[in-house]
Amino acid sequence: MVINNKGETLDDINVSEIVGLNDLSKPITGFWEPLICACFIEDNNLLITVYHRLQKEEYHFSYSFK
Repeated sequence: MVINNKGETLDDINVSEIVGLNDLSKPITGFWEPLICACFIEDNNLLITVYHRLQKEEYHFSYSFK
């Protein structure tokens, strides 16, 4: 979920679905999502990075939530 500093939900995205990741890249036992980092960048966009531990591949892309 993308939430602003007022607690309002701006968007709800499924990064695993966008990138096409499976659930085999669990960074922590019992934690089912892959390791994902996101930060706000210019023009109402996010920079998203995802690492698939078993494939040893990193995906990064920008995403507009507006």
